[in-house]
Amino acid sequence: MSFCKIAEQKMRMIRIKLASQWAALLAGLLALPSAMNGAIFYHYDLDPRNGSHSDAIDPAGEEDVYRITVTGSGTLTVHSTGSTDVYGYLLSSSGSELASNDDGGQGYNFQLSHSVSAGTYYVRVRHFYSTGTGDYSISSSFDGGSYYNGSILNLNDSLKSSIDSAGEEDLYQITVTESGTLTIYSTDVTDTYGTLLDSAWNELVSNDDGGPVTNFRISHSVSAGTYYVQVRHYSTTGTGDYQITSNFYASSSGGGGSSGKGSGGSGSGSSIIPWARTLPLNSFSSGSIDAAGDEDWHRVTVVESGTLTVYSTGDTDVYGHLLSSSGRELASNDDGGESTNFRISHSVSEGTYYVRVRHYSPTDVGDYGITSNFYASSSSGGSSGSGSGSGGSSSGGVVGFSVSD
Repeated sequence: MSFCKIAEQKMRMIRIKLASQWAALLAGLLALPSAMNGAIFYHYDLDPRNGSHSDAIDPAGEEDVYRITVTGSGTLTVHSTGSTDVYGYLLSSSGSELASNDDGGQGYNFQLSHSVSAGTYYVRVRHFYSTGTGDYSISSSFDGGSYYNGSILNLNDSLKSSIDSAGEEDLYQITVTESGTLTIYSTDVTDTYGTLLDSAWNELVSNDDGGPVTNFRISHSVSAGTYYVQVRHYSTTGTGDYQITSNFYASSSGGGGSSGKGSGGSGSGSSIIPWARTLPLNSFSSGSIDAAGDEDWHRVTVVESGTLTVYSTGDTDVYGHLLSSSGRELASNDDGGESTNFRISHSVSEGTYYVRVRHYSPTDVGDYGITSNFYASSSSGGSSGSGSGSGGSSSGGVVGFSVSD
């Protein structure tokens, strides 16, 4: 046998040995989730409450691992969607396999449903074929009455808390007994992000910097029921202290309604809505409903008795509410102004008043202008207009006008 043939055979044996060693190493890496005993490597935290994430098996042989943390007993369900034939495994916190599935979902997608208790779980996803690649999405849901009740945040109250570890989310539970507007906001120097969810964990609205500086502020029309507020740091690595406050304003204009924390009487010193923008008397200001469910607040200070008139202008269909210094609704109007603009005219005494502006449609956005006019009781003329505006309220001295500028 020639030297060249001997060398070629040796090289072939070396390549076979290296390939075998590489395959063993790869198999070991893929088996890490079941072998690390509490030190499982994962690349994404999946929220058990309607969580979702899009990813891909690429290259061939790759496996994706997700971490899911639950705080109560119930049924955890995880499934994939898409055209890729993926296989799923549910693992305990130590990496032990609890369940696996191939085509239990739609098409070639897996679906895992398993009874769990409080703890950490992992989902391992691979392609059905060792040589296959492709995109997929993964979703999770949790059904359990004891899951995530959250800290109780009473209406018109405040709590101090902190994001004390990167990625942490604080949860609050709020119970509302009648229809109205629920406003949640944070204060302090921490850049917080807030999300309001209904009792079924569906997101209603979220906000980043709608409050003072980098604090969130959410204001949303709600009916009687239970709601949840998730608070996290804007940065995935950020931490810090914050205070969360809730205010509730009942829809009913009769009776006392719900007053905000720290509200006073009709004196001008009260400020139950610190984020409200000052709207001077007899002036114009611009505003914007820039997110679905967003509400703008304006503060008007009156130094003597008279008639306060506030109205909107522009192409946006806005709805206006006039509230007292304690947060009680005095009047509201939809289309009492020009076109789809509101117009409210109300007899007032000395004190602070708030104007809440929202879009008529809970899903629409748009810019608007707002104007305030004040006529003192001792002034001649007062507030006048011809005709009655559609949608205007006549209770409590409110008159809707069709105005010709």
